[in-house]
Amino acid sequence: MRYIALLALTACYATVDIRADQIPKLSDARTYAVGPAVTTVGYDGNLVTYQGYDRSRLELLAPDGSTVVEKGDADLDLDTTDGRHYHFEHPIDATLEGDTLVIRADDRTGRIALRDVARARVRSLSYGKTIGATVGISVGVSALLLLPLL
Repeated sequence: MRYIALLALTACYATVDIRADQIPKLSDARTYAVGPAVTTVGYDGNLVTYQGYDRSRLELLAPDGSTVVEKGDADLDLDTTDGRHYHFEHPIDATLEGDTLVIRADDRTGRIALRDVARARVRSLSYGKTIGATVGISVGVSALLLLPLL
């Protein structure tokens, strides 16, 4: 059962390659609360509060020039031409100072020349994959549980 849960967790993210000059746009990648929170009584008699959320929508350029859409919070993975790898957790604040990227995140800050970026990838939660994995696993587990009854 543990392995099924791990499979579901890994299938819930989308990763796309972007051009290095698109990294500053990630400063606008956010998930934020919208509207008032609504509190109601749950099925067990306890109070439950629901909050609506919205996600930013960014159009970024891929290395081949095509457009990719990034929704909501995004993490950034950078590979450099000298073989180093850097991971920045969201929220990210990135600016371009001349030909140098300045990237700030809660977990680290860095400066890197654009020409030194070999590969840039953004990773974000994919609601479609999350729902698909949840439904698929639920159906699979249900089938396994019901199979002995047939």
